[in-house]
Amino acid sequence: MRTIVASRTGESICTYARQFDYRRLDTQTMRATFEELQPWMISREEIFPFRASDRFEEDLHFDGEDLDMMAYDIARRCQRSMENVESNPYFGSVKTVHDLVLFLNHQPKLV
Repeated sequence: MRTIVASRTGESICTYARQFDYRRLDTQTMRATFEELQPWMISREEIFPFRASDRFEEDLHFDGEDLDMMAYDIARRCQRSMENVESNPYFGSVKTVHDLVLFLNHQPKLV
């Protein structure tokens, strides 16, 4: 992970946000995903410079159960329902950070 961090010097949440079509996606979901993933990373003293293309298993070494738990935490934070996830077009195909943002963006908003 330190190698990834070192190779992304100067990248921030702004760099991350520009990797999405923020005019079509809920920016609250993008931010919540970035911020909620932070505590799961090894590099706890610094902000981990996620990229939309980061693959959960191959690049970030998350397992499926961790990803499920994170998705629920992020959904709660950005006020998205996690009911009827099977009807979401991204259900079962979340491989990258970008996929997770799209998945959550397709879940109904609460309130």
